[in-house]
Amino acid sequence: KRLTTHIAGLVSHQVERLPNTRIETLTRLSERYQDLFNAIKQAWKVSFPDEKLAQSELQLLLLYFANEYTSRHYRGDLKALVICENGIGTSSILGQRLKQEIPEVKKVKISKIAQLQGLDLSGYDLILSTLKLPGFPRKYQIVSPLLLEDEISNIKDYLKKYQENYISKETENNNVYLNNSKLQPTKRLNRIAIGALFCTELVNGIEVIKLNNKATESLSQVINEITGRIGQGIVKDKKQVAANLKRRIDLAPIGIPNSNMALLHTSSPEVKRCYFTVIDLDQSLKMKAMDQTEIEVSRMLLMLGPERLSDIEQDVMGMVSSMIVMSDDTLKLFATGTKEELQNAIAVRFLQEIKSAIPIR
Repeated sequence: KRLTTHIAGLVSHQVERLPNTRIETLTRLSERYQDLFNAIKQAWKVSFPDEKLAQSELQLLLLYFANEYTSRHYRGDLKALVICENGIGTSSILGQRLKQEIPEVKKVKISKIAQLQGLDLSGYDLILSTLKLPGFPRKYQIVSPLLLEDEISNIKDYLKKYQENYISKETENNNVYLNNSKLQPTKRLNRIAIGALFCTELVNGIEVIKLNNKATESLSQVINEITGRIGQGIVKDKKQVAANLKRRIDLAPIGIPNSNMALLHTSSPEVKRCYFTVIDLDQSLKMKAMDQTEIEVSRMLLMLGPERLSDIEQDVMGMVSSMIVMSDDTLKLFATGTKEELQNAIAVRFLQEIKSAIPIR
């Protein structure tokens, strides 16, 4: 609905369009979802040939699609394997119940234990069994033939996590730094080691800082307060970094649509090393979001980087910024998460990247 409203506003010229300038969060999102972004650009040309959009505006459309793409039901063609003792009777009831309760499951294969050796288990997204299977090589869930409510809930939770991992595997392939198969194995391993060290330092530096800004409603003063708290090991000139952040806000909105957050970010010579942290405001500020709507911002996500980023710095910082808007769940995580929750989530995401570069079982 939000996407439809936004497109209608663009076509009827009732929505203020984004300036044709680079918006870091949206740019990194388009880099991680290149195929989807290309499809959106092509579809826009076909659907609205007379309406030319700036790159940043097309990337904003991608934000809506990517959020939906990574939500719970992004796949509707799941395959399930149902295992039972003899393959008749109650197993058919279970298969039918599964289709009724979980519409994403389109195909159900019923198999008795004696037939398992001839099956390619990798072709199934979900495996259910009515009995224990000692030594079975895949994850499976034991359920009753009638598929009780708590079992349905467990299956939905499993599929949610499963589908998020499925998306992760797709997007991990965009990580050129870690997944460059043209490099010799030793060089790839060195890159991964450097990346792990950088990500560890970035994660360990994350804080959730409380800022008492009740005495002022000025965004400029809030930025001065925020930069004033940054350690000398991060920046050389706090006043200049504050000026750069304000200049960035003047270029284009930094509020994250449908949230209480804004992504305050800049890269400049005054920044010594990459830095990501969170600032919670006592008094929320009214700000424009990237889709030009007005939001109440009570949490600032601060992301700083040197003027020139290395490949691994670019990759990891891009991973973090795209994580923020990857799905409703990650949006909620960054909006309300504690220091430990944010550190763990980013660490897990990076470990997924490493695992895709070195398939470790």
